[in-house]
Amino acid sequence: MDGEIQYYALSALCYPLMYWAVHGTLVTPWVGAEEASLASTVRGLLLSTLLLVVSWNYAGWAQYEARRRQLNCGPIKRAPLRDPVLGIDFLLESLASLRKHHILDFYTETFKRYRATTYTTKVLGRTVLMTDEPENLKAILSKKFEDFPIGGIRLDAVVPVLGKASIFSSNGEDWHKARSFLRPSFVRNQVADLPIFDRHIQNMLARIPADGETFDMKNLLQAMTMDVSTDFMLGYSTNLLKTVSPEAQQFLDDFDSSSVECATRARLGPILLKLPHPKVDAAAKRMREYLGFYLRKAVADKTDLKDREYVFLNALLDSGASEGYIVDQILSVIVAGRDTTSAAMASCLWFLARDPAVWANLRREVKALGAENPSWEDLKNMKLLNQVVKESEYSIFFFSVEAESGGELLFPRLPAPLPQALRNKTERIVHPRDGG
Repeated sequence: MDGEIQYYALSALCYPLMYWAVHGTLVTPWVGAEEASLASTVRGLLLSTLLLVVSWNYAGWAQYEARRRQLNCGPIKRAPLRDPVLGIDFLLESLASLRKHHILDFYTETFKRYRATTYTTKVLGRTVLMTDEPENLKAILSKKFEDFPIGGIRLDAVVPVLGKASIFSSNGEDWHKARSFLRPSFVRNQVADLPIFDRHIQNMLARIPADGETFDMKNLLQAMTMDVSTDFMLGYSTNLLKTVSPEAQQFLDDFDSSSVECATRARLGPILLKLPHPKVDAAAKRMREYLGFYLRKAVADKTDLKDREYVFLNALLDSGASEGYIVDQILSVIVAGRDTTSAAMASCLWFLARDPAVWANLRREVKALGAENPSWEDLKNMKLLNQVVKESEYSIFFFSVEAESGGELLFPRLPAPLPQALRNKTERIVHPRDGG
């Protein structure tokens, strides 16, 4: 009760201060007092706006304290910010880490710094809850999945690139529809087309310097997974590891630039995402034109791929869906097939390079296959290989969610393929662990 009263008192205190700020800059000059300058007027308006934000924040925390006590929930630890209103210090620190490519290390370090598995912080005025508690993760990703839809910043960030119908920008029935639309294309008989993978993996291995020269494995993995993804989905590969066409290179450049731009804007807050971004729009248009060409080519003549048992695009066309809907889903699968897969493989190799014993055991398991390429069953039965992939993919996992109703959620996992994701929550929800 004391905390609730304290927050309401602080919220109420802001209103006479707002009155003083507005009266001193707008009312006083009109009743004959000293004339206010434009600068003082702007300062007064900014001060009153800031006080209003502070008042709303305190009122929100008072309501939270009342709900918490009513539901018998424990308190959530708060990050000791120098700027408790807007969280500018937290934002600047995270942006500095992002520029150094240490953003995931920064997120992990905050849990150690605050000695908590769950805490709240501020990001440009938004109250965000962050946690690495497994029970909270289960609630968001499984038990209460429907209560945490995609929305807010994440939706504004992905729609310009992936489209409104994408499985990564849909909720409720639309999400279930997209999932049902894509799921038949990923049954075992379809994804077990190992010759596709073998062809592009051989191209990647041929690009590795044989003289011991240092090279960037990440770039090769991203090129390989893009070649595999487009080959599997369209029946035609971008061939980034061999002779890439100007159109394919333009598609890759547009895919990377638009994704990075939208992600950067999302980190800087929702206002930037509402502003026009013609470069992203132009890149998205070119990407859709590139995919639309292969879509129409598949419609005109499927016999070009008669030597292939299965082509993802042909299966989607047989469903009767519109061109725009199919392109939205293809772009979504490219994100998963290229970015997520290459990140998982890079993470796996990073860990193996630092554990000679596991590396030696894994080589021994692979050598037991002999010179022949493995079958699907062979891969499935390689126990150490499967455990290595899983362990490197799911080492650490945490998420954050805005504390107020209708807020946003962020859950990175380290050093996992999906470092960040944003969601909203539809109603006031009790988290299983750590208060709130």
